[in-house]
Amino acid sequence: MGEREWSANRKSQILHVLLQLAILGFVIVACFILNELSTLNTQLTQIMSTQAELAAELAAKTAQIRKAIDEITARLAALEDAVRNAPATPELTAAVAALSTAVQTADDIVPDAPALGN
Repeated sequence: MGEREWSANRKSQILHVLLQLAILGFVIVACFILNELSTLNTQLTQIMSTQAELAAELAAKTAQIRKAIDEITARLAALEDAVRNAPATPELTAAVAALSTAVQTADDIVPDAPALGN
């Protein structure tokens, strides 16, 4: 009987050690997963920061190009008025018309933004 008790006791010890190893394995895996999640979170934060920086840069460039377009359009309108209100050679009239067409072509590259509320 002593041998059986020892065998049962030994089995219990082995199961206990196996259980501890399994728990240790789960803890190691959990630590690895947490580390990976932390890395992913850091990368996501960097991506979001980069996107915010790019959005701000795009907004600044959009404002700059809109300002340039407004200036070109105003100067073109003044030039067209000057040609209409003064005697102009056919070459000057054609040059103003060509410039007007070029400005419209540049404006057509990007569709106009919809009005607010639409």
